[in-house]
Amino acid sequence: MAIGQLFKDLLAIGRAINNFELNKKLMELQQELMQFQEENRTLKDRVRELEDQRDRDGDVKWENDAYWEQKGTVWDGPFCSGCYDNERRLIRLTKLEDAFQAIATHQCPVCRHTCSPQVPG
Repeated sequence: MAIGQLFKDLLAIGRAINNFELNKKLMELQQELMQFQEENRTLKDRVRELEDQRDRDGDVKWENDAYWEQKGTVWDGPFCSGCYDNERRLIRLTKLEDAFQAIATHQCPVCRHTCSPQVPG
């Protein structure tokens, strides 16, 4: 029997016998149960996120001044090394205008890291 159904049955019994203290404790129990369910959902989402990240880490490679994600024979990127190293976030670097390319060719839109990555060969 599911916990939710068990709780509903207990609540019906408490109402049937008209016991105020029992009903009060059942309501407290219901609130606790809802908090546990929310925490459980949050933890499951975090586990799924970490599993996805772990799976992706196998396809992410540091090469030529940036991170690249290998999808079959194609390299996707470049991605910011600072954002990936610190937060495990794949943030795509944006290409700078020609006037700035003597210094760097790409910049991270989040942390402003600059670099000149080359597509892995």
